[in-house]
Amino acid sequence: GSSLAAHRAPQLFASSVHRMDAASMPPAAEVPRRLYEHGFEGWDVSQACYVTDYLIMAVGIACSLVAYEKVRSTSTWATMWTLMGQFAVFSLLQGVGSGFRGVTHHLLDTYREEGYVMGKRWGAPHSEWLFAWLMALIILPLASASCLGTSLAYGEFAAGWIKLVKALGVVVAIFEVFLCLSNRIDESGAISVYWGVLVSSIACFVVFRRGFSVAGLCLIFSGNVLRVAGYIILMIVPPGCKHVGMHRFNCPYPEEFNHNAIYHLFIAASVLAIYFGVDAKFTKAKEIAYWEELRRNEEKSPKEKDRRCTLAW
Repeated sequence: GSSLAAHRAPQLFASSVHRMDAASMPPAAEVPRRLYEHGFEGWDVSQACYVTDYLIMAVGIACSLVAYEKVRSTSTWATMWTLMGQFAVFSLLQGVGSGFRGVTHHLLDTYREEGYVMGKRWGAPHSEWLFAWLMALIILPLASASCLGTSLAYGEFAAGWIKLVKALGVVVAIFEVFLCLSNRIDESGAISVYWGVLVSSIACFVVFRRGFSVAGLCLIFSGNVLRVAGYIILMIVPPGCKHVGMHRFNCPYPEEFNHNAIYHLFIAASVLAIYFGVDAKFTKAKEIAYWEELRRNEEKSPKEKDRRCTLAW
């Protein structure tokens, strides 16, 4: 999942490669924090945007490491297509992709503070942010696919379904790369949002395949609902929220903590909820396996005892 579409403008903005007139700008300390400033139309340069992206990065990578340790303890690569393995992949991709997105907006905010405007063509001055944005465009659609893959594994669907979803995620990522490399930067990101809300909506239903009594069901369902709610915030945000100052009409979100930051909080919370749901089922499955092993050993014991009694001494 990602707030990619909310960061783009509905119209193209010609790249500017010159430095703003320093005499026309107040000192950096007096420049107010803005969301979509001149020279950055359609792109969020607020601190809350990239700070909350870094929060997702921290949560995602931490959960992925914990999940990987659980997968590694089984000592088989086959588990990468099962529940905890799928979550480890999803969480890592979500964290790394959000981290690159945070770097993107952090760089844009740095350009703003230094009095530059962003370059929107490869090789133009102040276009270094494009590398981080490209990585986010590649990774985040795959994260959305892996999120649905986690829910499919939770519902005990065949691995073929998980692979199909991953393949579709790759197609979305390739299309985003095409837009980015063809200098259609302001058009990039939209399909990833639609892809994210689609797979998150499907994930809300597939987790019920094995009934309502499965361990962790409420948690993983809540995590998917949080993702859908976050995407809805991006898709129905009032137009006034993409303006600043007196032009910010009918916007329920403050400039200092706008809809992008709130969306990021929903995603961070969703990763945690999905992890605890996955862990609950994983732990329950280990307990069942443990008791099954004990039962099998108890059934073998009388037979072994009888066999030893009949041995010739």
